[in-house]
This record gives sequence, structure tokens and C-alpha cells, in this order.
Amino acid sequence: EAINKTLIASILAIIGIFQECCYLADFKYGYDYSWFVQKWKLITPPPGTLMRVSSIFMEPSHLAISMAPAMFVSMITLLKKDYSYLGEKASIVIIICYILTFSAVAYIAITISLSLAFFSVKKLRKTKYLLSTLLILIIFVFVACCCIPETKKRFDDIIKVTSGAMPITNSHGTVYAYASNAFVALKSFIKNPFLGSGLGSHPISYVAFITSNDASIFRGDYAGINMADANCLFLRLISETGLFGIGVVFYFIIRFFIKTSTNKTLQVINNSILILFITQLIRQGHYFYNGLFFFVWLYYFAYTINSKPDLAIPETKRH
Repeated sequence: EAINKTLIASILAIIGIFQECCYLADFKYGYDYSWFVQKWKLITPPPGTLMRVSSIFMEPSHLAISMAPAMFVSMITLLKKDYSYLGEKASIVIIICYILTFSAVAYIAITISLSLAFFSVKKLRKTKYLLSTLLILIIFVFVACCCIPETKKRFDDIIKVTSGAMPITNSHGTVYAYASNAFVALKSFIKNPFLGSGLGSHPISYVAFITSNDASIFRGDYAGINMADANCLFLRLISETGLFGIGVVFYFIIRFFIKTSTNKTLQVINNSILILFITQLIRQGHYFYNGLFFFVWLYYFAYTINSKPDLAIPETKRH
């Protein structure tokens, strides 16, 4: 089973790296998969820049969310030399592909993964390792925000919109999707703060609160963008379930999080799923996306088994 999981994650990553290589070689059928993958769309990069890889997923952010647990496990595999969860070669391939998504949610996931690694890997708790890693992280975030055109555009638009220097309707499509759905979620929350407007109600709220009569928020070419899932799970929960729903979700995540464990295998499983939860709260709002509820149960059972040593699964040692 472990070999199958390693194989699947590695194949997806290899396809992503192959995609980048084909783009550099100008071989269209090697990087543009719209001719055989349903709903797949090509995001054409600016001239002279690398392509944002998405492998077989519809968007780079979808790849970043789906591969978030594998990325975290890959990072732990490389940092903790006495454990082998995926294998060093597979881990390197997965991390390279993950970076090549040039997705903001991917870099957030990397940042959180490094933070969790401080607690999972003892040698990283030492001051010199902590400072070195933080320095690398700061440089990495700076390069992502300032040197990657697509990311820089979104970052600049967020600053301009929040400061009032730019109207929401003139911002980048992704920024507008967040802003418009946040506007709807806030309106829905104000109307029904404790229980929300009900499961599946966000699209209805979107239509009710954003109309062509409101020039400050309505944008014809992006009308209804991501209204089905509110663009992220956090906004959808606020809109549809109110304080009760978002409270239950955060309680669950915090309550069943494994901070430290003598069984590092269970801790890594639990922590990798935490990364998935966070990325979906930030970017993906569908309740059943990528079998979310399977990971909810796995997160819970990893904690439960860890609290009962007689049920704990053996650790994966490197031989």
C-alpha cells in the first residue's frame, strides 16, 4: 500500500516536471493537456518565465492542495534521515514539482510545513538550524512575491485593494474571486451570525448580495466566479454555518492535532493531513473535494490510535 501511494504521488510530480520541460522545449502537446484531460486549462505564462505546472489537475492550486500531504511527508523524509516515508528520490521529485506550481497556496503550505518540521525533527529545534531555515524561508517568500509575475500581481492587487488604492472590480481575477466571495460571506454572516444561512446556500447568497446594480462589487466578466464553493472553505463555512460551523471545525482541528508523539509515523500522518485542511480552508471550498471526509476520519483515527499505545502502528524505519 505504501509503495502504491509513493508511486501515485511520484507519477503526478513527474508529469508536472515533464510539463515544465516540454514548455521550455516548446513542445505544446507535452505541456498543454487540454486535448485529453477534461476541464484542464492552460495558464499561459508571461514571456521569459517558467510555466506554472498543474500536472493532470485543472489548475496549479489544485495540484498544490492535493499534493500538500505528500509535500509535507517528503520534507520530513529529507530532514529526518532515520525515517523513510516516501524515499529520498521520490521526495525530491515531489518537492520540485510542488515549487514549480508557483502557487501562493503552495508556498503557504511550505511555510507551515517548515514550522511543523521544527517540532517533528529534533535537530531543527536548535537555534542555529531554526535561524538558517527562517532565513531561507524569508528569501523564498520574497522571491515568490517579488520575482514571479503572477504571484507579484496578486500580491500587489491585494495591497492596493485593502488600502483603497484600487477598486475591487479592477483587481486580478483571483483577488476579485476572494474579495467578492468574502463580501457575500460577510453579508450572510451578519444576517445569520450563529448558524449561517444553511448548507449549500452560498450561491443563493451570492446572487442576492451581488447584482449588476452594485457597480462597486459587480464585475460582468467574472460574474459568479467560484460562487459554488465561496473560493475557500473558510468563507463558505462562515457563510453557510456561521460561528457554530467554523467553531466546530477549528475545535476538531486543534483537539485532534498530534503535537508530539513517540510514534513519529502517526504524527507525520496527522500533521500532513493538517496541511491539507489548512490549504482547503484557504483556497478550496467544496466539502467533498479529493475525498475530504476520508482525511477527516484519518486525522481523527491517527490521534485516537496514538493515544492508545496498544493499537499503535509500527514506525517506518530506514534500513
